[in-house]
Amino acid sequence: MKLKGFNIATLILFLTLFVGAIHTPAGSGIAITGESLEFHHVAETEDDFLPHRAPLNEFVYQVANGRANQVVGLFADKILSFPVLQQPADNPGYVTHQPNTVTQFGMASQYGSTGILAHNTLAGLLFYYLTDGQQISLVYGDGSVQHFIVTDVLHVQALNPHSAYSSFVDLDHGGSILSAEQLFYQVYATENRLVLQTCLFNKGNPSWGRLFVIAAPVGSLQLVDYQSSSQG
Repeated sequence: MKLKGFNIATLILFLTLFVGAIHTPAGSGIAITGESLEFHHVAETEDDFLPHRAPLNEFVYQVANGRANQVVGLFADKILSFPVLQQPADNPGYVTHQPNTVTQFGMASQYGSTGILAHNTLAGLLFYYLTDGQQISLVYGDGSVQHFIVTDVLHVQALNPHSAYSSFVDLDHGGSILSAEQLFYQVYATENRLVLQTCLFNKGNPSWGRLFVIAAPVGSLQLVDYQSSSQG
């Protein structure tokens, strides 16, 4: 099935979001992630992130900015609580290098889903701790919260991690081979879905594969009384 509007630029962006060092033209706007581990602190366990695990109402107070339609926070109780940054309008491949922070994948919105990106050497490490049935919450700028339940965790190997045209091996479902277009459609082209994406580190290669945590919405938006958190 062909994706509407899925062109070669989309293909290259998707494939190179989480690969290692690729030589690209200056100003191309393609994110280069999965960097050498020697340049970044990598948490040995999730305990490295404990200072950032405030209760939900306190976390909402920390990140709310009054913008009702903007995703500003990602929360999973006792696992993670990260502010969400937006990609620059002219850089659809941007992924933040700030620790304890994630980036919303603007392209996913074109297909009806919400994508969250993070380096596996930074905040993306904690995506590994999310499993089926785990609740994840998105926080919006006005203090409203949408809850999701993890329904699937997809692991794929990039056959050529440093190629913009790599195919992928589905490591969870019999080792089938997926093109980039097939993988993009499978992961992102579902209305109202939440997808957390980072890289899989293996065999000394931080961009060996991709991890997708897929979650479905439960209930409707809830407005959290976060203002009371400022009183104490």
